[in-house]
Amino acid sequence: MANEDPGPFLAEDYLSDMKDFLILDPMNTYTPCTDKVELLVAILSRESDYEVRRNIRKTWMSSTLYDSSRTRVMFFVAKEGSKGSSPPIIEEDVIAVNYKENYYNLPMKTYAILSYHKEHCSKAKCLLKLDSDVMVDLKGIEDLCSEQGDTPAVTGYSYDTWVPVNRNTSSKFYIPRFVYSHDYYPPYAEGPAYLLSGGNISTCLLEALHETPFFRSENFRRLPEDVIFTGIARALARVKLNFALGWSMRKDKRLFYWCRQGKPATSLVYHGVSGLAIENFWEQFYRMQEEAVNFGYLDRFVACQFYMSIA
Repeated sequence: MANEDPGPFLAEDYLSDMKDFLILDPMNTYTPCTDKVELLVAILSRESDYEVRRNIRKTWMSSTLYDSSRTRVMFFVAKEGSKGSSPPIIEEDVIAVNYKENYYNLPMKTYAILSYHKEHCSKAKCLLKLDSDVMVDLKGIEDLCSEQGDTPAVTGYSYDTWVPVNRNTSSKFYIPRFVYSHDYYPPYAEGPAYLLSGGNISTCLLEALHETPFFRSENFRRLPEDVIFTGIARALARVKLNFALGWSMRKDKRLFYWCRQGKPATSLVYHGVSGLAIENFWEQFYRMQEEAVNFGYLDRFVACQFYMSIA
């Protein structure tokens, strides 16, 4: 629309053909996953967030808390700074993304994650995409992955109805009509944490992108990454969307649990922890995970039907 506020989008879209663009830095050598790897965990990170990555490695990413033979955990880092040079790869678990770091470029980092999964870790039937302010029970995620079938699926804190597009110009999530003309998004899983599973799931979503303006339109690539990949591309690929039990996404210190008959209640994902404060918060989260093993009937009922509060 002629007089519509573009917000963070381009008033005149930048159009280019990016279908052959190398999103993974061609200067790097990537070690492929072994055939034993079933779960790839991909964490969005910034080049300068060394301390955040260190804290994550010391807490929920500790090698004592998951099976490193079947799970690979990697950070995905884009270019930072005015020169746009590639981040120095001095950490063996960091993958360089050949794109500039920016909030509205997050879809390109997710595109890099799916490309890495397809090209270097294709035997992994599950891909867990995370923001860096998320804590995870990796052993629980491994169990969840083991229960996934071969049919492609997206699992997360999801909506089972179409979601209204935000037209509020003062909102961080504002989308003008000239960028996305529909009034609703397809159902999608919220971006801080979601699990992709099943045979060729990343290939399915990447191929579906060709049915969208993703490779041609800079404005389309600035849409929310969760909407693009777990909403639009997922719907085009006819991939099932599952609501995840055990996902705590509200930043309000409520822990939700994944409960299976004969198994301890498990909180799989908690979103909303500053990376620099994660050590202290992790102690509380881990303690509550241990307590859940010994829940009595009443505590288990409350945890499984409602939630437990984290101190």
